[in-house]
Amino acid sequence: MSAWMIAGLIAGVWLWGQVFGFDEAASAPPVTPQPSVSASAGR
Repeated sequence: MSAWMIAGLIAGVWLWGQVFGFDEAASAPPVTPQPSVSASAGR
């Protein structure tokens, strides 16, 4: 496989996760506390 084909497959999997939300559901809990923590620290 060429590098472009591998990049296309990775982009396809990422887009699939964005549409159906199964990848984002796993990534959301660790990401969610960080903005609230930085917002409280900024105050």
